Amino acid sequence: MRGFWMLVHVLGFTLWLGGGIATMVAGVTAKRLGAAERLAGYKLIGAVQRILVAPGAIAVVLSGLILSMPYMKQGVVPGWLGLMMIAASRTHGASCRRRFTGSEKGRSGRRRSRGRSG
Repeated sequence: MRGFWMLVHVLGFTLWLGGGIATMVAGVTAKRLGAAERLAGYKLIGAVQRILVAPGAIAVVLSGLILSMPYMKQGVVPGWLGLMMIAASRTHGASCRRRFTGSEKGRSGRRRSRGRSG
């Protein structure tokens, strides 16, 4: 069963990284296009995120948790696995905090400028 979860993990991060790279290339390319073509490019980016990146990220997280269960049950987590878990949780936590609280650096400046111009 470990082999199956390893396959899911590898396929998941392949989809995740491949979709991310495709998104970056499409985004950079779309900047040079006209408005209608740019909109089509952004729709393509949304589809890539929905079809490749999101399922790949979910597969990586779930299979990673399942693959790390034997270490957690033993109570002895190798250093590399602990470091990876800490780094992933900090990165994911910061990402969720930005997404759900909307705390971005430039946001407060924009709010103040709206208040002064009215």
